[in-house]
Amino acid sequence: MRLTVTKLLNKRIGAPSVNALKGAPLKKGEEIDVVEQVKGDSYDGNNLWYKDAGNNFYWSGGVSHNSNKSSIELDSKITPPWFEDTLKIPEIWEKYDTYGENVTIAILDTGCDLMNSDVSINIVDSNKFINYADSVQDIHGHGTRCSSLIGASNSFNWNIGIAPNSKLLIGKISNKGELNDFTSIIDGIKWSIEKGADIISISFGKPSSNATLIKKFHKSIFEIVQNKNVLIFAAGGNNNSDLLSFGSVYPSAFSVSKEDVFASIENIISVGAIDDKNDLALITLRNDYTIINAPGINIPSYSLNSIVDNDSGTSISTPIAAGIAALALSYIRKRDGGIWNWKDLKEKILLTGDPIKNNLNKRMINPHELFNSL
Repeated sequence: MRLTVTKLLNKRIGAPSVNALKGAPLKKGEEIDVVEQVKGDSYDGNNLWYKDAGNNFYWSGGVSHNSNKSSIELDSKITPPWFEDTLKIPEIWEKYDTYGENVTIAILDTGCDLMNSDVSINIVDSNKFINYADSVQDIHGHGTRCSSLIGASNSFNWNIGIAPNSKLLIGKISNKGELNDFTSIIDGIKWSIEKGADIISISFGKPSSNATLIKKFHKSIFEIVQNKNVLIFAAGGNNNSDLLSFGSVYPSAFSVSKEDVFASIENIISVGAIDDKNDLALITLRNDYTIINAPGINIPSYSLNSIVDNDSGTSISTPIAAGIAALALSYIRKRDGGIWNWKDLKEKILLTGDPIKNNLNKRMINPHELFNSL
C-alpha cells in the first residue's frame, strides 16, 4: 500500500514509538510503501502506525492514502446494484464533490480486520470494551463488514465504502457476535463521543423483558448523549423466522418512547432493511421504533482476509444509512464551515425518505432527495 507524506515526518526504526531511533526525515509529498497497520505510541491522540517491509514505522497522522477522486472512479471497479442503481452513491460523489472528508464515524461492533488496508487506512483510533478480547482485531467478520460499508477507501477492485475519505473509530463491543450485557455499548458510546465522533453506527442490539435493566440502560445513554452533537444509527433487529415477526431490541428501541418505561433518545435513528425490490425485507423485525430503512439483503462487503462476499440484515442496513449521513455531513461542513446540527440532519433524513411500497408507514433513505434538501 502506498502512502503520501502530508507533513515533515520522522521515520522510526524498529518500533512504532516516538522514542525509537529516527531515520532520515521525510518531506511532505514523498511516498512510502507499507505492508501493515499496527498500534503504537499515541501522539496527538492517534496511536496507529504503518510498518514497511524493512521494519520501519510511520505515524499515521503524518501520511495519507493516495485516495482521491480518480481512485474511486467507476472504471474497472465492481459497483453493486444497490450502491450504483438504488442509492446512486457515485452520482452523489460527482455532483457534490464529497467523499466523507472531515467526518468521524465510530463503528461499535466486533472490531475490524486491521490487515485489510482498504479499510484500515481510514482508522484513526480504536479501543475494546470487553476485557476478554485480545485486541480490536476482528476474529468474527461482522465489524469488518460494517466498517467497510461506511469507510472502505475503495482503493481495491470494489466500490464498497460510501464515505471513502471519512475517519473511522473502531470500538470492539463483541468478540464473536455475542452481546453479554449492555455495558460494552455504553462504554463504547461514551468513548466515541470523547474521541470526537459525529456519527456512531451500532449494528448490535439485545432484547430484554427486564424493565429495571432497560431503564438503567436508557438512563446511561441519555446522560451520555445529552447536549452532544452526535447521531447514532442502531440496527432495528432481525427476524429469524419465515413469517413476519414483531419485537424490540435495545438500544435501537430507544428511538421512540415507550410509555411508562422510557422517553425517546432523539439522537438515535433505528434502521431496518429493504430488499432488492425496495420492499421492507422479511428479515426486518416489525416494530414502531424503526424509522428509516436502507438496503440490507445480499450486500457485498469485506469479511475477514479481505474477502468480499454477501451478507444480509438490519446490521448491514445500519452502516449504509450511517455512511449516507456522513456524506451529507461532509458536504454541510464543506459548505458551511463546519457548522451543523444533528437534529436538522436527522429531520432531513426522515423527511426525504421514500415511502416503501409494501409498508407505506415506513420510509427508505433517499440520498439524492436528502442532498436536495440540504
